[in-house]
Order: sequence, then C-alpha cells, then structure tokens
Amino acid sequence: MSHIKTSTGLEQLKDQLAAFYAQQIDDEMDALWESGQWNVSYFDHKKIKSMKIYTHDEVLDDVIGKKGTPRRERLEAEVLAGVEAYKMGEALKSERERQNLTQRELGEKAGVDESTVSKIERGYNATTASMFRIFCALGVTGVMTQAGHGC
Repeated sequence: MSHIKTSTGLEQLKDQLAAFYAQQIDDEMDALWESGQWNVSYFDHKKIKSMKIYTHDEVLDDVIGKKGTPRRERLEAEVLAGVEAYKMGEALKSERERQNLTQRELGEKAGVDESTVSKIERGYNATTASMFRIFCALGVTGVMTQAGHGC
C-alpha cells in the first residue's frame, strides 16, 4: 500500500515541478518580451506553448506514410542510396587528396572526365564502369576484387 502512496506522491511532485518550470519559463519569456528582446507576443507564446509537438517518426508516418508502405519503403531506399553515394564520394575524395591528385589528374589517370570525378565526390551517382576506373586509378583493388573485377 505504501508503494501506491509513494507513486502518487512522486506523480504529484512531478506535476509540481513541471508547473514550477513552466512558470519559470513563462516569467523569463515575459521579461524578454517586456525588455524588447523577444519578438513573439505573449498571445503567440501561449499559443506556441499549447501546440502539440510531434516526433520525427510521427511526421514521417503522416507525410510519407507508415513503415512498410510502398511509398515509405521507396523513399527510405532512395535516402539510403543517397547516403551511401555520399560516403563513397567522401572516401574517394579522401583517397585522392591523400595521393595529392587533383580531380583533373585523377580523371585523366582513370580515363573519365574531371566533372565525373567531381560529381562522384559530391555524392552523385555514376556508372559502375566509371567507378571501377576511378578505383583502379587510385589503386583501390579490394573493392574491385570483391565485385569480381580486376584492374
């Protein structure tokens, strides 16, 4: 029975602390408004305080669709592909810079345009053939071997 009272006491304390901190925030915002350092009216402040805050997942569910829906799956796959392309570009740029090569020099060495090297480094997709040529030109053969190609 004391557990229930303690739990209720903790809930009351939690509510009192929440009310206390909410009042502190109200007071600070009012002081900022009165001093001219806050550009939201008191009414707007009250309106903002009463707004529901949504989690990232709730927004995704509402805007894109729930997990498992075709649209959500397609968009998440596109985002993942974009992240992977970005990582690949960063790795390529890092290795190119480690070897003190310009994009133009790497492009010439790989037999691709400088613009192709630039696009890949910025996370844009490129043909597999261009990627393999660039990796070979940099001497990154582990990727080539895993893909079943040799330089």
